[in-house]
Amino acid sequence: SQWNLTDIATIDLSDTLTIKNIAGYTEVSTYSRLNFAGVPYPVYQLGVGSTPQGPLATYSDELQLQGKSFGENLTWVVGSFLSYNHQTDPEPQYSVVLGSKSGTLAATSGRTQAIYAQGTYDLSSIVDGLKFTAGYRYTWDWRSAFQNSLNAAGKTLIVYAADAQFHAPGYTFSLDYQLDPGTLVYARYSKAYSSGRFGLPAPVQL
Repeated sequence: SQWNLTDIATIDLSDTLTIKNIAGYTEVSTYSRLNFAGVPYPVYQLGVGSTPQGPLATYSDELQLQGKSFGENLTWVVGSFLSYNHQTDPEPQYSVVLGSKSGTLAATSGRTQAIYAQGTYDLSSIVDGLKFTAGYRYTWDWRSAFQNSLNAAGKTLIVYAADAQFHAPGYTFSLDYQLDPGTLVYARYSKAYSSGRFGLPAPVQL
């Protein structure tokens, strides 16, 4: 089950300057029981004796300042982004393989922060239909996760845990040429970024 709440607020400071804020909250709850063998015997089953997991909640907020300059030839935006997610009330999840029952207790959390700026300049005074866009963003990510290995009685046998921080820039440059109302030609050079993740049970050297 999943539900989302989003609020978008816009304030026009002038004809060429606007403040915009986008706030959101998402909550996802998952509960599954799987029988991979398809027979009424404990050959390979997941979720046996488990209870529903607490929801994974994500909060986010993005604040923007949008504007137009140089006779409205330049359209630009500067902003910041913040997102935070965490697993609330994690519950043990058990599996049965060839009659042997074991379980895991796991949760993740993370935070993302970013600042960015982007602008598009209309070069129609030089070539009709030509525009140039440049943008830059820097992102910081913090990730945390743990996974406890449990026996059939729910006792912790092994604890896996990891924390890490990731950060990197991203940018884009593009030149767009609107040949006619139905034809757009463009060239783009850009770099994107995505944070790392964990494979907790993997050997330390990996």
